[in-house]
Amino acid sequence: MSIDVEKLSTFDAGPWESRAAAFRYAASQGSDQAESLRRTGVSIKDAWRDTIGDMIGARCEEQAQEVERLAKVLPKLADVLTNAAARMEQLRGQLLQMLAIADANRIRVLDSGRALPIPETALLDPKVLLRRLALARAISANVRQLLHVATVVDMSAASALAVALGLDIQTFDLGPLDFSDDGILDQVDDSAQGSVPLCAFLSPLMSLGRSNPEFIRQHVVWDPVSQTYEVTMYDPETGAAQRTTVDPRHLQDPDPRNAWTKEPNYLSIYVQAMRQLHPEIESSNFPLTGKIVLGKNYTETQSSNTSFDSIRSTLSTQPPGAVMVATTNAPDPQPDPLPKDFLAEKKIFGNHAYSVIGFTDDGKIRLQNPHGPASHPHIVELTEDEYTRWTNGVMQWPAQ
Repeated sequence: MSIDVEKLSTFDAGPWESRAAAFRYAASQGSDQAESLRRTGVSIKDAWRDTIGDMIGARCEEQAQEVERLAKVLPKLADVLTNAAARMEQLRGQLLQMLAIADANRIRVLDSGRALPIPETALLDPKVLLRRLALARAISANVRQLLHVATVVDMSAASALAVALGLDIQTFDLGPLDFSDDGILDQVDDSAQGSVPLCAFLSPLMSLGRSNPEFIRQHVVWDPVSQTYEVTMYDPETGAAQRTTVDPRHLQDPDPRNAWTKEPNYLSIYVQAMRQLHPEIESSNFPLTGKIVLGKNYTETQSSNTSFDSIRSTLSTQPPGAVMVATTNAPDPQPDPLPKDFLAEKKIFGNHAYSVIGFTDDGKIRLQNPHGPASHPHIVELTEDEYTRWTNGVMQWPAQ
């Protein structure tokens, strides 16, 4: 389970440190306990010179060997817990600092990490409002990163304990996914494409999840009885709805996953549904995959013929619109190799598709790379001139 703001802000290292101390104490007693078990086994075998005595003696020897094994493992587990507790305390301190900044600027931070300015009773100066919106965005990014790291630390510690103790546990649930607005947004932000070239399929899905989470909720539905998802897609020829059942236990590893925890997300479910319904279709076919997802055509134009105002209009439609861009065959591609003074946050990849997040306060377009948060860069910010030169096609839904 992911760490949220409440869990991290109230984290108490005491139980973790107490358990680590208990592990070290148990390890220190291991040799004496093993020797005591062996003496007991020998005494029983001497007293009961039959198969029962032999069986009990053998069992005592097995327990002695297990105690000796744990005596070697437990100090390592104690170190894991101690280091993890210290890291969680550090993350908690950083989170509390961010929450204090948010509180001082009348910004509310949700458990998911999303930050929003608290509405004012009177109209604010536009400059003040823009500053608070920019600050909220920065706080949200920082808090979510802290939550990601805390989740990784928590799960890594749990996994280390499980492996060392010989346990076979599942580190995350296969369903149901969190389909709240914040939950879907987190899945978009944290998703990594995987090794399969699916950017033309994933980018519109990411745009839809960000701009219109209700669309995702209506098209990916969890069935608690069968523990599966019913996914609705569309016939690219007729536009008729097509439904298929996806079992999360049968998802493939190279497909999109949470970059931090490796758990599935709604994009994983969609990819498997695509395989089941349309195994012959290549994901690089932008118009075709768009029809399968939406049941209707995108508006597809050249980036050079699509203004930022047009994209803003799409993003603000009701129901909310979505935008996805492809960088294939850009009219004026970025130089290769890039000059040394080229800004890293402007690097885009050819033969690739990006999801449009929105715009910066100073008017740059923000593009999200579906390769995931570990990609460099994950978020690209371009001026209108750079956008029209370096990207090729833009697809908008609903059609303008």
